[in-house]
Amino acid sequence: MSNSKRIIAIVGVGPRGAYALESYILELSKRKILNFLNILLFDTKGAFGYGPVYGLNQNDANWLNTPEHIIILDSRPALQASSKF
Repeated sequence: MSNSKRIIAIVGVGPRGAYALESYILELSKRKILNFLNILLFDTKGAFGYGPVYGLNQNDANWLNTPEHIIILDSRPALQASSKF
């Protein structure tokens, strides 16, 4: 990849879009080319990362999408990127 900046846009940043973004960023970090990317995120609901199904202001009776038992998740790897924009 050349040193020119690339722009990527993700439309819909609910749980699936956020996971796709995280996976893409992790791969770019492994290849040490994360510094050459600008990311634009669009979501009509403004529910970045959780989507309308997991809306934070919904009635407590609607939390059917949460498990009744504890789920142990693997830790996420650290990313290496420059802070220059």
